[in-house]
Amino acid sequence: MRVLVVDPDPARAALVAEGLAGVEPLEVRHVVMFNQTEAAAFGPDVVVVASDSPDRDTIESLREATAANPRPVVMFVDRSEPGLAEAAVHAGVSAYVVD
Repeated sequence: MRVLVVDPDPARAALVAEGLAGVEPLEVRHVVMFNQTEAAAFGPDVVVVASDSPDRDTIESLREATAANPRPVVMFVDRSEPGLAEAAVHAGVSAYVVD
């Protein structure tokens, strides 16, 4: 399984990777910002996005990427502005989890 972890915080990204321990085979790649070209080159089975508070640009990038190549996307956010959860779901995000 290939997992792309998008998170500006390397410590938090490491926790996501640690949570996947035991999944075999597993390849995890960590990036600070979502880049559609980079994601397409890696070919992840799942995209995990973690952030303090997502912005509309990130959600739009995910929408474009999932339209071209559907795959599960999970977002973990610390806070969310009104309407962002709905926008994320419309963009193809499978799960939007607010702390």
